[in-house]
Amino acid sequence: MSRPHGHHLRYTHGPDENDQPGKGCRCGKCRAASTKNRARQRVAVIIGTHRPDEDARAAREHVTMLRDRGMDVPSIARAAGVGVNTVKELLYGGTKTVRPKTHAALLAVQAGDLNRPGLTSSLGTCRRVRALSAMGYPERVITRESRVSRKRVQALMSDCPPARVTAGTARKISEAYRRLTKSNPTAYGVDPDVAQRLRGLAAAKGWLSPAAWQDIDDPQETPTGVRRAS
Repeated sequence: MSRPHGHHLRYTHGPDENDQPGKGCRCGKCRAASTKNRARQRVAVIIGTHRPDEDARAAREHVTMLRDRGMDVPSIARAAGVGVNTVKELLYGGTKTVRPKTHAALLAVQAGDLNRPGLTSSLGTCRRVRALSAMGYPERVITRESRVSRKRVQALMSDCPPARVTAGTARKISEAYRRLTKSNPTAYGVDPDVAQRLRGLAAAKGWLSPAAWQDIDDPQETPTGVRRAS
């Protein structure tokens, strides 16, 4: 993973201006970021809030253990309340130290810790994106209206349900679902032939339209027209 320009770690650890590893970058953005970081540390020392960074090895070993037990990088980052790039930097970027707050947050995450606040069941979210597809809405419209990445929308469609989604993702999809189900795909610029083709594909996959659900979030609900296996 290549650190972005304008990051103090790129100034210290690289890659350099030509994206070559082995030495720090001395471009203007990285110099400025390094200067700003040193100034921030000096102020922290003066006012007594500075705490030396922790050795990254314990955090890296813990994150590696979490991955071995089935947690992916985004899940670890969400559970710890840190950025995905922070976890990637720890695993792949050669980071030698981490901030004390980050260190403690990562070590507090436990394997399978997908039930932390901020994460919620993905079942209703998966059903919603599939129901919109069954109405004839393409992924690009669902992505645009929900402001959830297309990659995430595709994952929700193809792997239903994954264990958890963030509450923010669930809320965005739910809001888009309410808007889109009040209209039809052509009102959102979808070609009628495209919408018809998507409805056929969804039907072949067994994806259900919004009309099939009374409570789309209820895992025990038997959708209209679907017989529950005994």
